Amino acid sequence: MNEENYKFSIPNNVKIRMEVINGVGIRELIETIVAGIISAVIAVIINAITNNYIISIGFFLLVTGATFVLVMRDKNNNSIAGIIFNIFKFFKGQRYFEFIANESEEEKNEI
Repeated sequence: MNEENYKFSIPNNVKIRMEVINGVGIRELIETIVAGIISAVIAVIINAITNNYIISIGFFLLVTGATFVLVMRDKNNNSIAGIIFNIFKFFKGQRYFEFIANESEEEKNEI
């Protein structure tokens, strides 16, 4: 049998979802927008308390930018936020048990 009959090519860089920017799809944009709206509300509260708009704008930009970076997916379809979530989930599932071996009568007498 000729092996060449069974070979086929697999295309590279085929995306299964629409991405606006490489690694950022509609879901990531929505998450960033929601975080931006929440941080804008908090920034307005900070501005009302401190009367310093530079701190408020800095807070808004920091939170929105960090959210954008955390939800952006790499070529393996993983995001930093997803990896952190998986790490917490892994350590939450870990169980530690202390086992105490039963000593025999001979070992108790030696001590």
